[in-house]
Amino acid sequence: MPTQPQPPIQQMSHWPMIGRLILIAFGTVFAVYVLWWAVLYMMQDKMMFPIDSLPAPQRQPRYPNTLVLGLPLENGASNEAWFVPGYGVNEGSPGPVVMFFHGNAELIDYQDMVVAQYIQRGISVMLVEYRGYGRSGGIPSQENITVDNQQFFDIMLNLPMVDPTQIVFHGRSIGAAIAAQLARTRRPAGLILESAFASGGQMARDLAAPGFLVKNPFNTVKVVRLAKFPILIAHGTEDTLVPPHHAAMLLEAAPDATYVKYAIDHNRFPGVENVADYHHRIDEFLKTLGIDPTLKPVASPQALPAKTAPEPQQPPATAPATTQPQ
Repeated sequence: MPTQPQPPIQQMSHWPMIGRLILIAFGTVFAVYVLWWAVLYMMQDKMMFPIDSLPAPQRQPRYPNTLVLGLPLENGASNEAWFVPGYGVNEGSPGPVVMFFHGNAELIDYQDMVVAQYIQRGISVMLVEYRGYGRSGGIPSQENITVDNQQFFDIMLNLPMVDPTQIVFHGRSIGAAIAAQLARTRRPAGLILESAFASGGQMARDLAAPGFLVKNPFNTVKVVRLAKFPILIAHGTEDTLVPPHHAAMLLEAAPDATYVKYAIDHNRFPGVENVADYHHRIDEFLKTLGIDPTLKPVASPQALPAKTAPEPQQPPATAPATTQPQ
């Protein structure tokens, strides 16, 4: 009998197995990302406000004629700010003020260079502490810090040594974001953003995490886009903590801003070799605001003891906002 032809052997397809492997790979990557996001979410408060690793505060201010301003908080706690008068500034001769906001791992106690830079130019300095930092009680957050700063601003505005038309905000790193948030409701004559990040959401995206996970968004880009006052943006081109593209985003939102950059990293900005030039660039910016930055003679070389301002009345829980858009 003739041999019957055999049916062709059907080869098994490998696509189902490949598909399963792809799904497993995607599932693994997704699980790793979710775990990473969970870690960042839980750690973000300590990353943004590392209050457990701060230096010890000083017993008292080291600056001449410092006025210590107290702000009562809930549960008997308090916050504080130091007002350091500029050379030649007194109750009969008010002058400009720079409200300075420090970085997230600093205290107002150690801002000697900033204070010296301004007071020798006849510009007073208002150093505002954050809740949970130094001698201040409470828990830091964008909302709490902003409310405190609004109240400190209003208290400062009533000091006879202050020219209310010449108040400048200067913030460094997270302090720049804090300064910008205050500028939403208390309009300054000018804003200096040093080593600033564009927003908390962008910082999260830089770490491969979605922006909606950020508890304290600090959207500085939005503030500068709506700002009706001059802005100086200063950044290090070798900054790896807050990369330079954050400065680029801020400049895109505020194309008329003055831009100062140096080839330096975040923690060393502006760099010893650039300090003189940086001060000069700030001086030029202050001139555009109508503030005279020339060096003033020292009235007395002796440091006077710090004063304590009268205890202010308990401010409202939320200070009233001005017309500056949010």
